[in-house]
Amino acid sequence: MTVRRLILTIHLWMGLCAALFLALLGITGTLMVFENEIDRALNPKLTWVGPGGHYLSLTEIQTRLERRYPGYTITGLAFSPRREIAWDAFLESKTSQRGMGIVFNPFTGHILGNEAQRNDFMNKVHQLHLRLLAGNAGASCERCGGVLAVSLHFRDSALVAAQSTGTELAKATQEAEFRSTPSARHLFVFFPDDFFRYRLGHSLGRTGNLHC
Repeated sequence: MTVRRLILTIHLWMGLCAALFLALLGITGTLMVFENEIDRALNPKLTWVGPGGHYLSLTEIQTRLERRYPGYTITGLAFSPRREIAWDAFLESKTSQRGMGIVFNPFTGHILGNEAQRNDFMNKVHQLHLRLLAGNAGASCERCGGVLAVSLHFRDSALVAAQSTGTELAKATQEAEFRSTPSARHLFVFFPDDFFRYRLGHSLGRTGNLHC
């Protein structure tokens, strides 16, 4: 196997790996555009509530949730911009620092469920897109894949530019060689009058420079 063949083979396999990597990012990225919609469709019981008259105050929410989960304190709330969608609350144990996420109705304080009951398909898609489901190691692989894809792009651009330049140079050389011959110079002369062209062509033919 020649060196050129070896380089082309390596380039081919690197391109295939980069293509699979980019296809994975494209598919998961497309799903992530509709992440909220897909998650709500997969978890209707943890999403939809019947809108009431008014929201509970933050103090009422804190009181009701901490009464429901003694030993826990609220560390955060996630509000929804739409009245028909439930809110999320994040609680943390006062003794073990153990966290918990719950979903509740912001009008009544009714608990709809916790995050452990949620279908986490979209969370897995998110982690696959960012870390290949492999934590920090997957994130490092994604960075390397990104560098590989970019390097292949610039290399292909350079190869195309070099090939285009070589083709144009060869074409220009051929045209220069063609125009350097006497017959070629005569053939590129424009004659508006047919009779004059015939007379000139006839005389050139007699000299051997142009054969009519």
